[in-house]
Amino acid sequence: MCRMAGFSSSDGLRIARIIDFTKHMANYGMESPHNDGWGIIAMNDEEKIIFKSIKPIYKDSKVNLFSDNTIYTLGIVHARLASAGLPKTTLQLHPFYIDGKYFAHNGTIKSAKRENIYSSDTYEYFENIALFKDTFDLGQKIKDYAQKNEYSGMNFLMIDEIEKALYVCCLYTDSERNREYFTLHYYNDDADFIVYSEKFSNDYKSMENGELIKVVAGKIVDRLIVL
Repeated sequence: MCRMAGFSSSDGLRIARIIDFTKHMANYGMESPHNDGWGIIAMNDEEKIIFKSIKPIYKDSKVNLFSDNTIYTLGIVHARLASAGLPKTTLQLHPFYIDGKYFAHNGTIKSAKRENIYSSDTYEYFENIALFKDTFDLGQKIKDYAQKNEYSGMNFLMIDEIEKALYVCCLYTDSERNREYFTLHYYNDDADFIVYSEKFSNDYKSMENGELIKVVAGKIVDRLIVL
C-alpha cells in the first residue's frame, strides 16, 4: 500500500510543495506510516530527475535537494508501504520504467504471479498495460487485466515522456475501507493538474471508482470509465 502524488503543469510547479504533502501523507495519513522507501520522477524541457531511496520519505535528508526553486512541469512522487510478505528493497520501489513510460501503483494485485526481476505485482500490472495505442486502448487493457485478477487497488499514476502526458487511474475493489483509502483526489485549473492519494483541501475533487484521466500541460484531454 502506498501514498502518491502526480502533477502536470503548463508553466511548472515547485516540486517541494508536492513532496511536502506526500511526506505528510506517508507520516500522518491513512494507515501510516508508509515507511518502506520512496521514489520520484520529475521533468521539464531542460532536465529529468529520477531518484529512489529505501528510507522513509519523511526521514530522508535527500528530500532537501528538491528546494522551493526547483520547478518541473510533469512528475510523480511515491511513498511505499509494502504489502505483507513482499520484499522491501530498492528493486521494488516505484516508479518503474517500460518503453518511455514511468509507473507508480497503489494497491495489491493479490493474484499476481510476480514472475519478474522485481518480484513485483506492480511491475506485472505495468507490463500488461504499458503498450497501448491511445487512452481508450489503455482503458481496455486495464479492464482486461482487472477482470483476470483479484486486487485491493489498481490505482496508478503513469507518465509517458514522449507524449509528455500524465495518466491517472482510480480503480479498487469496492468496500467502505477501500473507498476511503484508494479514492484519488485532484485539483485542476487552466494551468495545473495535481492529484494526491488524500484530499489536500476542499478545492480537490474526488475521482470515481474506475475513472481514467489523461492530462497534458495541466489540461484534462481524455476521461473515461474503464469498469
